[in-house]
Amino acid sequence: MKDGKIAVVKDEAELVRMIFRRYLELGSVNELLRDLEKRNIRTKARLLSTGSTRGGIPFGRGTLYYLLSNHFYIG
Repeated sequence: MKDGKIAVVKDEAELVRMIFRRYLELGSVNELLRDLEKRNIRTKARLLSTGSTRGGIPFGRGTLYYLLSNHFYIG
């Protein structure tokens, strides 16, 4: 967020678009999971104030279902 508004991060937006494109091409979340794993595409890693990190792990089925059905990403 920037000034109380949501800001688009170009690299992250392109990754989300690619995930949607691949899902449409492959037609299956399971196939998409395998494809993302093969390409070593992982969730966004975040550095916490404690110094530890969250994320940076392979996508799971639940995470992909959430992303693909999230109205924010759909448009």
